[in-house]
Amino acid sequence: MEILLYCGDSGIERRMRNTIAAAGMDGTITFYPSLGKLMNGLQQPTMKPRITLIAVSSRRELDDLEEYQHIIGDMRTILILPDRTKATVTQALRLYPRFITYPDGDFRDLEAILHKMRNNVSRTRDSHPSLHIKDKKSTIRNL
Repeated sequence: MEILLYCGDSGIERRMRNTIAAAGMDGTITFYPSLGKLMNGLQQPTMKPRITLIAVSSRRELDDLEEYQHIIGDMRTILILPDRTKATVTQALRLYPRFITYPDGDFRDLEAILHKMRNNVSRTRDSHPSLHIKDKKSTIRNL
């Protein structure tokens, strides 16, 4: 399993790392410093299943992210939005995320979703022998 993480200026990177660990996610976790670098990373081919976690720090950043809807629309994407306004949520839904949460929560909901996604990927690989990919020990990379 590969986790791609962008936290921008949201200030929640440590909480995200702890949540990912608590969900029992194994594999590679890559932290991206900018949306542009994240989108470049998403365009790289891989055989590993991916989950993309994007913590949006502002509506402007959400506007920027909307340019990449064609890339993230079909992926396992989780968005952490800066606020709960109708306009922000409506805009975020155009990106077709699997889950939306907010930085002011305790992230138990996010942990549960990550755990469920991990289990779903494991079941898929178990039912399709050709998809068996043995993950190495967890690796954390910063780009």
